Formats: sequence, structure tokens, C-alpha cells
Amino acid sequence: MKWTFNVYDRSGERLGWLGEYSAAELSFEFSEVGGLKVTVPREAAAAGLLAEMREIALCVDGVEVADGRWLLQAREADEADPVTVDWTGKSLLVLFGKAVVHPLPGSGGGDGGGSGGGDGEEGEGGGEAPKREFVSATAGSLLLTLFAEARARGALPGLTWSSFDGATDSAGAPWASRVSLSYDLGVDYLSILRNLVEQGVVELRMNGRDLEVYNAGGLGVDRTRQAPPVVLRRGRDIIEAPVTASVEELATAALVIGDGGVTRQLSDASAAARWGGRYEMAISQGGVSDPGTLGVLGASSLELRKNTRAEHTHGIDLAATAHTPLVDYRVSDHLWSEIDGRLRRYRVRQITVTLGPEGPTTASVVLNDKFLEREILLTRRIDGITGGASGGGSSGGLPAPADPGTDRLAPAVPRGLAATAEPYTDDRGVTRAAVVAGWLPVTTNADGTACDDLAGYSLAWRYDSEEDDRWRYVNPGTSDRAYFSDVLPGRNVRLTVSAVDTNGNRSPWSAPYVFLTPTDPTPPPAPSAPVVSSRLGNLHITWDGRDANGAAMPPDFSHLEVHLGTVDGFTPTPQTLVDQLSGPGVAAAPDVAYDTPYLVRFVAVDTSGNASEPSAQTAAEVERLVETDVDGNVIGLRHITFKDFGNLVEDGSFELAELRERRAGGGWSFVRDGTAAHGDWLLRIENRGGGEQRLVLSGDALPVTPGERLWFSFQYQRPDADGELWLRPLFHYPQGATTPVALAADAQAVARADAAAPGLGTSAEEGSFTTAAEWTTLSGYTTVPAGAVSMELALLTIGQTTGAWLVDAVQVRRVTGTALIDDAAITSAKIADLAVTNAKIANLAVNDAKIANLSVGKLLAGTLAANVVVGGRIATALSGARVEMNASGIEARNSSNVRTFRVSGTDGTVDITGTFRAGTSAGTEVRIDATTWAGSPGITFDLPTTRDFQPTVYAETDGSLRLISAETVSNSSGRSQLWLFRDHWSLEQIFGGTGQSEIVSGGRLVIRGQLPSGNWSDSLFIGGVYTTTNNIVGVSMTYGPTMESMPLVVLTPYTASAPGSWRISAQSTTGFSYAQTNALNMWLSWLAVRH
Repeated sequence: MKWTFNVYDRSGERLGWLGEYSAAELSFEFSEVGGLKVTVPREAAAAGLLAEMREIALCVDGVEVADGRWLLQAREADEADPVTVDWTGKSLLVLFGKAVVHPLPGSGGGDGGGSGGGDGEEGEGGGEAPKREFVSATAGSLLLTLFAEARARGALPGLTWSSFDGATDSAGAPWASRVSLSYDLGVDYLSILRNLVEQGVVELRMNGRDLEVYNAGGLGVDRTRQAPPVVLRRGRDIIEAPVTASVEELATAALVIGDGGVTRQLSDASAAARWGGRYEMAISQGGVSDPGTLGVLGASSLELRKNTRAEHTHGIDLAATAHTPLVDYRVSDHLWSEIDGRLRRYRVRQITVTLGPEGPTTASVVLNDKFLEREILLTRRIDGITGGASGGGSSGGLPAPADPGTDRLAPAVPRGLAATAEPYTDDRGVTRAAVVAGWLPVTTNADGTACDDLAGYSLAWRYDSEEDDRWRYVNPGTSDRAYFSDVLPGRNVRLTVSAVDTNGNRSPWSAPYVFLTPTDPTPPPAPSAPVVSSRLGNLHITWDGRDANGAAMPPDFSHLEVHLGTVDGFTPTPQTLVDQLSGPGVAAAPDVAYDTPYLVRFVAVDTSGNASEPSAQTAAEVERLVETDVDGNVIGLRHITFKDFGNLVEDGSFELAELRERRAGGGWSFVRDGTAAHGDWLLRIENRGGGEQRLVLSGDALPVTPGERLWFSFQYQRPDADGELWLRPLFHYPQGATTPVALAADAQAVARADAAAPGLGTSAEEGSFTTAAEWTTLSGYTTVPAGAVSMELALLTIGQTTGAWLVDAVQVRRVTGTALIDDAAITSAKIADLAVTNAKIANLAVNDAKIANLSVGKLLAGTLAANVVVGGRIATALSGARVEMNASGIEARNSSNVRTFRVSGTDGTVDITGTFRAGTSAGTEVRIDATTWAGSPGITFDLPTTRDFQPTVYAETDGSLRLISAETVSNSSGRSQLWLFRDHWSLEQIFGGTGQSEIVSGGRLVIRGQLPSGNWSDSLFIGGVYTTTNNIVGVSMTYGPTMESMPLVVLTPYTASAPGSWRISAQSTTGFSYAQTNALNMWLSWLAVRH
């Protein structure tokens, strides 16, 4: 890669290339003037090329770099160092500072050069300090007007601007906005270009001597999307990466104070959670009283203050980097950079390169991340609101006023109406737009006399649609800006403005200005990480409804996308989307495979459709469920969501959030750490104050019948707690007493687990207790005492002072005696279809010890594991397409109930409708088909090599059997075929080249075409006809090739009269000689056969 400098004079003529230089420092700035410093030996041959106001351009492999031409402006030499001279310069963009705004040509204030006028331009307003005004003009038309005037005056020599016009930018894209601006005379063009960049209207660069101007965001290439993308990595490309960061202006809440005592308060919960508190700021904005506009100002200011403000500079290792600055990426491009082990997307704002005689020696790039790019946009948003939608009004003295006694004229029509809008979220979480409209101040009346009695303006606006075309009005007073909000986003809005004086004279309404209100471009924050568990062959994915910092989602949150991938760090796409949530809750990912590591990520979406950055990913894997997948006894209660059907304890597995919130408090808390006995949650009890602490688990009082039996059960762990743990019924009596009565002995025993030991019996009988580190189940029965009408169910701790109890799967159920159910009383009519599922039956709970022989008319099951299944018919479906086994055998039928396959159970006959395949379609296989060749049955031998015809054997309707060889191109490249008929046979090769067709049929050999050779490389038959008219007595003939052995020659002479005696007089492997006694004209036919 060769780096050189070309030198040009001011006319643009190339003077030569700078062959010798000691060092060069180059800077390239985003939409700004760059710099150059080049050190040249005094005695260098090319040193004489350099002079003030000459141009020097950087070329890489002979191609000039964009923004890589500088104007030499100064030189510096040290008299103590007579060896080198330093030249400094600025990029050619600086030359636009050498032209200034002049009066409108033809207005009397110019120098007589050229003619003016351009799209959207208007003249001065008649004041003493005229301005150049551009009304609703594109950036292209504004600049072209000024540049044409400068060219007419002889300014801007050598510069061009050929790539854009009044309608499109340098990329060919239509101009995205129009502006109404006024410029004081004398303002230089470089300041105008910088102003358009700062307002977010354009981006620009120089390409040689040509100025290129783009819509904001249109300059540069997104090199994160190319293949391969540009990625700067630490340890390869980056040798240093200093970051300047500050939180000095941090704020998470804002009080916005407008005119008339109107205020807005805004806060960012996510930022407050991230920074650990509320940090307030105040914003005072005079001239604005619209609440929506104040909200936009506050939200934009908070957005600027809530993040660390940082600038990233990368030192580039030019010897090791895979991506060379100015070659693989340039200023304004987007690229990836590895920061803190993660790839982040940045925009290049500056490149600095140091060159030596052999090429680049050092380089650095300054990058803006998404926060800094966002900061630039937010600053422009605030400036647009506080500064209005157009340039400032006239400065200097006012026009001379008209006579108040005779002024009956209306003010002039306001000019330069323009508007901008910003989206915001209202208090309901709905996206709306706040609009700021501006126009040029009215200083004259309709006849051009001075207007000194202006009372104010009236702005009217409406949606540009037939559905809602009513006008709404805003009265901004004498301000040349108006604010209004609560406007629908994504709608065309039509504006017009009128001026009125103190006498009530109103100007006509201005020409309408129509613009499109924006939609919300800001995505919600990244959501919190998923919590994933495996349940019944699915992944259950839980979201807590918060963002990655633990704060609530913003008001315009719409829904959460759940994405499932298998690649570490995967990017969510529509293909990875498996479910959606509208708030906190649980999503399911069905149809996931065993033994496959999965990764889950969330993406939050707001009401405008903006998607957040993906959440952190959570790894998960589906646990096997059925006996054929894993060992027996693997499915327990912990795999099944506890639905509590028939349980008198309301949500005894603690899975319902609202009940957890109601029960939590004091020493009672709920934990989800993956160790629950049942479902996801468990109860942790830390009542360390001693005495008796009670948690009621039933809802309302439960009606009971004296004498009925109740079954109690719960699971617990006691890793380190002391005291006692009880599950007790609290019976109610007609008098309303709630004190527990004395229970039967079995109720006391089964309802407690205390410091003695779990089990049945009284505490005096239980003996010593050992710590229970695993889940232990306690269960038993009790009877409702006489007189009780209702009861509550409660967990109690007694005497606990340390440690914790863990409790799960609390159940109290009414016992139904067997005598209450008659034999055969429960029939299929009593059980709804699919009502009894594996979710209702614990593993191994129903076995042959619990159930008698099962005889049913229909048994539907997802998985059926049995040693023997006996039945009259087993089928995959009752009708339609199916496979089934019945008394006659095994068969398959299609959707039309046509049998396509059958194996007879009587004699083993196999019938197939379709194709029988042995092998795989991707490899070698044998196919037996009833229509193998042109509707005839046969066998095809499919080989891996692709051919039109594969080797085939088939039978014709006339009883013949045919064998076809393979053929690469059907009926073209050649094949052999053997036909066996009832009374004869034939073997032939057809569709080959000339002389390649032989037929053996019925004992006869038929050769069609030529037979060029036998078993040797020479010809088998060689012959010819010799004719002469000059009365000869002999001739010699040659074979052409040399024969391997002496051939047999057969010849026939023909003459007009007797030749006399004749013979072959000589013979060899190369030819023969013929002789006759009479000299005659002759015709000699001969044939040599090799033998």
C-alpha cells in the first residue's frame, strides 16, 4: 500500500508529487475543517513545489482520499535547524470562509455582479440593516443560490459543487427538510455550512475540490453491515483506548418551569435505579407555556443528563490491524469496536494519522457511541424548541413608523412559516407530538410602510385529512414562535399564520406549511434477564416486569418478546420469537428438544413499535419426562405446576403472586431459588421472636361437617431452625369462637413437626430429632369434632428463635369413603375428555396394585409404555390418513381412505401402492415401482452419480423383459439395452456417436456405421479403388498404418481388354504391389484384412 502526496497550484493543475518528506500529521474531522502539517527537507528535489496557497493531496495507491486535500497556508523554519521546513494547512473546506453574504443582486446594495434569486429566497424587508432571507428553502437551493452569487462575483475560484441540487443531496436522496433562515450581510459561507450542520440539516465533506452535501445521517457507510464487518479488537487493532467520562451533570428528575407558572415534573425510574437515587435538576424556559412542549424539553434534558458522558479514543496498531484507517473506514462511517469484551457500534468522528517516508506510523480514531450520537440529536431538539423553527429576525433599527392617524392598513402577510415537531409520551403512556412553529417577524404593512402597531399573531392548524379537517388556533402574542402539543404522531399537519395590529386590521393568512409529525424513535430500556425452568417437556420463562436495572418499564411499554436461540450471544429475529407477554408473567417455549442447550433473551417493545436492546441471556435445558426417555421415578411433584384442585389450602404451593404478596411480612417470606419441592416457590419462615406466630393459609372460613375426615400433608426442611412447626385446623362454632379445641390424638400428631422428630404419635413418643436437610413429607388424617360449623387452616411456629423452616406443598383435603361410590358408578360419561392427564397423577401413583384390569372402548394416549397391548384394533387415527393393526394384518391408508400398504396376517402377503425403496434418497437405493418405465413395472437401481437414466429392469405389456443401462443425458449420450422376447433376443447400443451402434439379434450381428478398429490399434479393414488412364503394367498401394502382421489382400482388377497375366508382385505390413503383362487402363478394387 503506497501513500503519496500530489501538489497542485490554485488553478488545479498538478505540479508533481512530493517525493521526499520527513513526516506528516493529518487530521480528518466530521463535517468540519481538517488540518495538515508536513515536514520537508530544505534540499529535497520537490521542496520547491510547496508554496503558500498551493494544494497538497493525499493519495493511497494512486487514489485521492476524501477530505484529503489541504490548502498550504503557512510555513515555519528554525534558523538553528537548516535541514527541514514545516508546512501547515487546512482542508479545502476552509476556502468557503473566503466568501460572504452580499445584498440580493439587483437590490442596489451589491457590486453589480450577477443576477440573484433561488428556490425559496426573498429580498430584504425594507429596513436599514437588510438581511438575506430564505423562506421554506431546501439546503441545496439555499447553498446553490449563495454559491452562484459568489461565482458571479469571482469568489470561490476552483471550487465546485456538482453532486447536489435544489431537489436532491449528493447521494441522490430528496432533501429531508426545508428551512426558513435569514443571514446578516457579511456572514461567511463556512459559518453558514457549520450552522446547517449544527442544526442537524446537513452533513458534508470535500471530494477533491468538489463539495458534497448530504442529508443528516446520509454521509458515510455502515460498515457493521458489510461482509465482513469492520471490527476493531483489543490486542489486534487497538493498542490503547482512553476514555474520558464524567457524571458531573447527572440528573434523574427534572422540574421544568415555563411561562405563567406552568410546570412539568419528570423523572426516569430506570436511571434512578441505576444510579441509586433521585438526582434533581431545574429547567427554566421563558416563552413556553404549552405542557406538552415543556415535557419534551424536560425529557430531552433528562436524557442528556442520565448517562455517563464519554468520548472514546482508540490508538490503532497499524502493523497488526486488519482494518486500515482511511482505507477500510473513513470519518462518518459506522463500525464495531470491542469495549469491555463486548462489541459496540460507533460512528467515526475523527481520524488522525502520522506518516513517515515509508507510510503510516501511528493512527488514532475518535468514536461516538450511541449515547453521544443521541446527545447530538437531543441538543438539536432542545435548540430547535428554544430557538424556534426559523432564523432570528432582523437586527438594527426599525423602519420608520407610519402616521398613526392615517394607518388603516393591515400588517403584511407573515413569511417563512416553518415548523418542527418532537415526539413525547403523555401521562397515559401514549405517544404524542409537540410542535414549535416559527416565522419571520412582520415589520411592514401590506403597502411596505413600517408596521409599529403590531398586536400579535394567530396560528391555525389542522390535520391534513378528510377525517379531521377542523381548524385549531394558537395565539402566541407578539412572539414569532408558537407552541402546541397533544398532536397525533405520523400525521400530516397543515399550518398557516396571520398578523393583526392594534386596530384589528388582520393580514391575509400565509401560504400553508404542511409537515409530517414524527413518531417516537426512542426504544424502551433493555428488560431484566429471563428466569427459566423446565416443566413437562417445555421451558417456562418468567419475567418480573422490570428493566435491566430493576426499575419499572416506561409508561409507553407495549409488550415483551420472548426469543429462544442456541448460539451464544444470538441476535433476536422474527425466527427466534416464541412468545409474547403484556406484562410480568410466564411464557412457554414448547417443542424444544432434549439434550440441547438453549438460550433465552427478552426484547421490550413500546407502543410505537420501537424495540429495546436484547436482555442478558439465560441458559436452559429441557429435562426428560417420560419413562422411555429417562430412568423411572424421575417425574415428581417438583416437575408439575401445583394447581391445588380440591385443596382446602388456597395455593398451597405458593405459585400465585397476589397471594404471596398478601401473605408475606414479618418472618414469612417467599423464595424462588430452584430448590422448591413443588413448582417454583417455597415458604421461608424466620419467626425468631419466640412464642407463637401464625399464618392463615385458607381464604374465607371453610364449612365443615362434624365427623367428616380431613387429610393433612405438607413438606418441610429444617436446616437450622429451633422450635416447633404446626399445621392446624382452627374450628369455628355457632358462638363464633376461634380458639382451637382439643383435637383427636391423630390430628395432634400428624399436624405437627417439632423439635422432637417428624412422624406419627405424640411428642412424648417421638424421641430425639435430627436436622432435616432434605424435603420431608408429613401426612395423616383427623376428624372434624362435634359442633364445628367452619374452620380456618394455619401454619404456626412455636418457640422459634433462630434459623429457618422451609415449607412447600401444603394440602388439606376432604376424604371421600369408598362406600359413597357404587360399583360402576363412574363411567366415561362422568369424566370429561382429557380431564385425567399426567398433570393430575403423580408418577407411579396408579399401578397394577391400585387398579384392576382396564377394559375400555377407546384409549387415547400421547405415550403408551406397556409390555403387551392387546386389542382388536390399534390405529394412529379413527379415520382418514392412518396406520393401523387389526385382525387381518397391518395396513396404511391415505386421507381418501385408500389402502396404500398392507401386510396380510394370514399368509404374509405384502401389497404396496406406490414405490418400494431400499436405501436412502440421498445415496444408493433400489426402487420397485408399478410405473418404473413409461407406465411399466420394474426395478430401478439409483446410484449417487446424477444421471437422467439409471440402470433399470422392467417388463412390457407384450411379455418382453428389458434391461436398460445408465445414460447421463437421456436419449443423447448413449446407452446399451438388452431385450428378451418370447422367440428371440437383441442386444444393442443406441444414441451414441457415429459407428458406435451394434445389434446382436437372433444369432445375427448387424453393424451400422463404421468399425474403425479390431483388437489392435490399427484398422481391421483397409481398402480402396485405384483408377488409371495412362496404360500401365503395375502399381504400388500403401495401407497407411503399419500392420502388426502381414494382412490378407483381396483385389479385383478391371480392364477394357485382357490384362494378360496379373498378380501381387510384392507385399509387406505397409503395402503391396500389383503387376500385369499388358499395359492397359485399369480399375483396381482392393481390400486388406488384418489377421
